[in-house]
Amino acid sequence: MTKFKRILSLVLAIAFCFVFFCSVMFVAAESNHTCSGENCPICAQINFCKDLIRKVVYSFAGIFLALSLHFTIIKTVSNYKCFIENITLVSLNIKLSN
Repeated sequence: MTKFKRILSLVLAIAFCFVFFCSVMFVAAESNHTCSGENCPICAQINFCKDLIRKVVYSFAGIFLALSLHFTIIKTVSNYKCFIENITLVSLNIKLSN
């Protein structure tokens, strides 16, 4: 089942990249078209592609921000954790005898 999931995720990633690349190429190719009026289907498709590109860029920026905050917090917590774990009675060689 793991091999199936790996192949499926690879196919989905390739399809996503293909759709993103086609959207960028369509916007670049049709940016100087002659508009037919208010309900121009090419303008509607260009707006859809621009919206798709904008959402993808914002989602990657959000993922990058979340991961950077996550690793920063993990690094900060691990520094404090190491500092707290080093101070124990055994590490200070304290004998508790009455």
